[in-house]
Amino acid sequence: MTDQRLKHKVQGKKRAALLIGRKSGDQWDSFRQMFDEEAKRRIAQKFDLYPEILTMEHIEKRSDILGEVEVLFGAWGFPMMSPEEVGLFAKLERVFYAAGSTKYFGIPFLERGIGLCSSKKTNGEHVANFCFAQMLLAAKGYFHSLLAYRDAESYERQKKQNRKVKGLARTEVGLIGCGEIARKLIALLLAQECRVFVHDPFVSGEEAKAMGIEKASIEKIFERCEIVSNHLPDLPKLSKAIGYSQLVKMPENSVFINTGRGGQIDNEGLCSALKERPDVIALLDVTEPEPPPSDSHFFNYENIFLTPHIAGCIGEETKALVIEAIESSERWLEGLPLDNTEKLELYDRNA
Repeated sequence: MTDQRLKHKVQGKKRAALLIGRKSGDQWDSFRQMFDEEAKRRIAQKFDLYPEILTMEHIEKRSDILGEVEVLFGAWGFPMMSPEEVGLFAKLERVFYAAGSTKYFGIPFLERGIGLCSSKKTNGEHVANFCFAQMLLAAKGYFHSLLAYRDAESYERQKKQNRKVKGLARTEVGLIGCGEIARKLIALLLAQECRVFVHDPFVSGEEAKAMGIEKASIEKIFERCEIVSNHLPDLPKLSKAIGYSQLVKMPENSVFINTGRGGQIDNEGLCSALKERPDVIALLDVTEPEPPPSDSHFFNYENIFLTPHIAGCIGEETKALVIEAIESSERWLEGLPLDNTEKLELYDRNA
């Protein structure tokens, strides 16, 4: 039976819809919080917004509405679809994704010439701020102090140890990967007079110099930088790119940060290195798998600090992701340029 709501198309407006995989779980709750009534009202000002949130059930049942949708809005929980399923959206022109990486679902859309915009700039800013906060604390000896300052006797001992800490100013920081998040970090770090080293095959020596940073091998970064942060893109060829041989050579009392992807870390190698080097601390916001299994060594090492993937936007911060998506859609309607559009030819370079 044809959905009667298809007849209600507003003259002169493109038909838009919200899309999520399933109406269940935390992602569904988060989706409704993000695309609240205020957000939907704003979308409806410029688009003919379909009143029901679409799901994989609509796709599996080949709902009539799919062929009418010209614009999709989504966020975390956006479904992975086959090229054939994407083809059901016969009139689709653009997807506005109110989150960061589109890697897990984007290729079938881009291969069909459907524009794809993400809120990676907003999300990247929050991740960069999170990393910077960790770096600031690391450079002040905060995480080492957490481990060492356990009683009254250890107070003076740790206070004496912290006199050797120089703080973030002029600290040598290494970034593995130089994408959106790393570049935001670079600006924050240079403002603190840090010496920044970057490992990224897509950044030339001339570009690095122009940015005020230094290009270096991954080996050099781990051997000399007191703080190293991973920002590699999520690619199969970079699986387990960081492990024992790099981490075991880090300077004394150094800190490794991972807010990138857990799959880029060799878990066994990391644990072996940190067992051998208890002075080195790892701050892991992401792991592979996520969460780690209950018998993972990650839970047994004092010098491994785990957080449950909180670096990006959370809570009320997610509203900013929706605002970027909506503002992008409004600019698109006006024919204005967008700086958050994904390009298929650059997909292997992005996180």
